[in-house]
Amino acid sequence: MKGQIDSATGGAQSYTYPQENKGESSKQSSPEQMLPNEPDQTKGTKLQDHKIGYSQETDLDDPSLLRPTDTPIPDSASEVPSSPREIQVAPSGRTIGRGPTLPSRYTFEIPDLTGLSLTNDKSIIYQAINKHILSQPYHEEKNRQITLNEAIVYRPNHNGTHGSRTVQYLDQIWRLIIEKGSPESKKILEQISSKQEVLKLAAYMMRSGRVNEAPLRVDNYYDRSALLFKACADQLDITPENVDWAAQMIQESARNPELNFSRRLEDIFTRSLLSIAHECDLVRCYDERKMEREMGLIKTLLSPLLDRGIDTEATIAKLINYGIELCTLTGNKLTYPDFVEYQHHFIQCSENHDFCESKLAEAKPPIW
Repeated sequence: MKGQIDSATGGAQSYTYPQENKGESSKQSSPEQMLPNEPDQTKGTKLQDHKIGYSQETDLDDPSLLRPTDTPIPDSASEVPSSPREIQVAPSGRTIGRGPTLPSRYTFEIPDLTGLSLTNDKSIIYQAINKHILSQPYHEEKNRQITLNEAIVYRPNHNGTHGSRTVQYLDQIWRLIIEKGSPESKKILEQISSKQEVLKLAAYMMRSGRVNEAPLRVDNYYDRSALLFKACADQLDITPENVDWAAQMIQESARNPELNFSRRLEDIFTRSLLSIAHECDLVRCYDERKMEREMGLIKTLLSPLLDRGIDTEATIAKLINYGIELCTLTGNKLTYPDFVEYQHHFIQCSENHDFCESKLAEAKPPIW
């Protein structure tokens, strides 16, 4: 369906990871092909102990990325327990090629967030979700990982670094609407301003329900992500109405054409914010051809939100450049505009939410 895409895999097109050679873009694969594994090694890097800290033996030029090898990496959620919970969604009934359909039920570890507050305990909450959900192997692709010497990062395309960057994009788009939005957009933004922190948590968990890198048509990961969000958010100081609303926005932002989207202006607006935020991070895995298509989608979503006379294309260029900067700061690989391999500090950003946030804080916000 034209114009309806999966923000993570490009709708009906599955995603093939690019080759390791710098400058070589990703190649399009058919929906019938399963996805290959990530590259196994990053050239030119050496890591002594990723659980403790980085060795000085590295090809990175930025000394701020290096930590003394005897300095433990603090984990703000180290004492947060978890318990298994079965998450069930309606099966899609579709497959890639002749592969089996995915099960409707999967068991996830849900962190115990009882008594915590989004206002006072944000760091603990996000790190607990990262540790127990976003840093765990995919149920259906347990080898979907990257290895840098002895360090392993699971689900690197949709782990906590992706969630943290999505929250940052949402923040900047929020500020864009305040500064350059249409009167109608500013009015709606004011109406949902009390839900901003809830929406950030939803943005962080938008792809938490993925069990592999399969396209949207194969798996209802949007429903599963919404249920995982509810399982966490229901424990916090958030009203049930706001939890249900944010979960619905997770579902609808997946842009599944089979969903019966809400027609409330507030929901249409919020859905656009989340979708734009997610699109900005596609620089990590989409080549120039695919990014041109995605920038067209961002323009379709963003233009109605901005005031008259605002140069939408220039604004989008700033968002995309911001995405490139955030991926670079967190050590994520880049595919657009040129291919850049994963860097050392991607491991620490993946394991530790606070460290990831500290790196993202170094970015220069776009000037609207």
